[in-house]
Amino acid sequence: PPVHGRADLLPPALPWAFASPRPAPPPPPAPPGPPLIVGDVTPPPALGLPALAPLQLATGATTLRGAEATPERVLRALATATYAELHVHGQVDLGLADASFLALSPGADQRWALTAGDVRGARLTAAPTVVLAACRAAETAPFVHARWSLPDAFIAAGARAVIAPAVEIPDAEAAAFFAALRRRIAGGEAPAVALAALRAAYVAKDPASWAASVVVFE
Repeated sequence: PPVHGRADLLPPALPWAFASPRPAPPPPPAPPGPPLIVGDVTPPPALGLPALAPLQLATGATTLRGAEATPERVLRALATATYAELHVHGQVDLGLADASFLALSPGADQRWALTAGDVRGARLTAAPTVVLAACRAAETAPFVHARWSLPDAFIAAGARAVIAPAVEIPDAEAAAFFAALRRRIAGGEAPAVALAALRAAYVAKDPASWAASVVVFE
C-alpha cells in the first residue's frame, strides 16, 4: 500500500503495470463495442471547478455529456461497455471520500461524486478497459494496511485494465494524449504496451512531461 499508485517506481519507457487483485478471474474479452466517452460534465458551481475543454467525439462512440453524465447513468453505461474514457475532474478531498473521486453532473438526488465505494459495488460485465482522464485519479487512500483507490475499485468491479494519471494533467494536452492511446488499444495493443510507447514518446520530447505519471492497473 505505501507505494501503490506511484508512477515513478520504474522508467517511463518500460511497459509495466500494477497487478490488482480481483474477486474472480475476468471473463473472456467481449467483442469490441463502441467506446463510451464521458465528458462536458456540469458539477455543482459551488465546487469552483474550471470548465474543461469541450469533449472531442470519437467516430461511432457512445457519449454521456452534460447533465446526462450523472454518477448513476455513468455506472449504468459502464456496466456493458468494452472501453470507456472519462474526461472529468478528479478530486482528492479526504473530507468527502477516502481516495480520489470523480466530479460528475448531479443527478436527481443531487449526488455528483463518483467514489471508489460507488464503483466497487458495480458490475462491469464486459471486462472493459477504463481510462480515467482526470487529475490525480490514480491517487490512493493514505492507508498502510490495505489498497484503496478508484483504479482498484474498477478492477474489483470487473474492469480488465484501468489507466489513470497520478498527478494534475494539463487539459489542453490531455485530449490528444488519450485519443492516441485509444487508437493504439483499438488497434490491438495491450494497455500497458500501448501506454508505455506513448508515454516514452512524450518523455523523449520532454523528460518532465506529465505523461510519465500515467499508470496502468491490471
